[in-house]
Amino acid sequence: MFDILISTYNGEKYLAEQLDSIINQSYSNWKVIIRDDGSNDATLSIIKNYIQNYPNRIELIESNDNLGPMLSFGELMKISKSKYIALCDQDDVWLCNKLELFYNKITDVEKKYPDKPILIHSDIYVTDQKLNIVSPSFWKKLGLNPKVKSTLYYLTSNNVTGCSIVLNKELKDLILPIPKEASMHDWWISLNASYFGIIDYFDTKTMYYRQHYGNVVGARNIIFRIPKFFYFLHKIKVQSDHFAKVNSLRSISFLEIIILKVFFLIKSIIMR
Repeated sequence: MFDILISTYNGEKYLAEQLDSIINQSYSNWKVIIRDDGSNDATLSIIKNYIQNYPNRIELIESNDNLGPMLSFGELMKISKSKYIALCDQDDVWLCNKLELFYNKITDVEKKYPDKPILIHSDIYVTDQKLNIVSPSFWKKLGLNPKVKSTLYYLTSNNVTGCSIVLNKELKDLILPIPKEASMHDWWISLNASYFGIIDYFDTKTMYYRQHYGNVVGARNIIFRIPKFFYFLHKIKVQSDHFAKVNSLRSISFLEIIILKVFFLIKSIIMR
């Protein structure tokens, strides 16, 4: 069984379309758990309407606290009891076979690595607000290479997109609670999976990743990320130091972070 976790915040514009794409999945053994992060639009009304129609399928965790996506997803994972978790954004659209593909993949990996923490992710279509495809591959758009899986890589970079993540209970139990030092929940999950468990992927696109003005994190062009470069460099250092501390590893310096980022960028290009 999958718990599909959604953190909502003022998502009235696109939420219904996302929920419909989940309801229409070819794989049917799932439950949606939604934590609202303090919406002040019609998001809660939309969710409650779906709960009336699908009372055994959708659960709402109401909250007046605005924790942000990282900690909100952390709270959702604390609630989840299922063997598998699928993380889901409020504004995307899933292809109808997404859960089926992920179920087949993660169960196949579990046969090879029983009882191991496992993370599976996939490539996705990047679209505009109206779901017109603007890039047929999120990985190619951002120059990501899923073949690079080492912990050294994940100390400095992340090629796993949160909305395409499926993880098993073993990995969920390992990463909780998500520390305040983490750069983002998907990065923290990936980092731990690279060190303690297994990261695997498939190239098949499983969803439409909608880009619009309200995205918290997105596939924007590099020009939009330049002003935040030094902030993220600091966040990388904080996260790396925390991970090293809790796992009795040596911390890496700013210079090592820069060298590793350049090294893995070159390696990613070569491995394509």
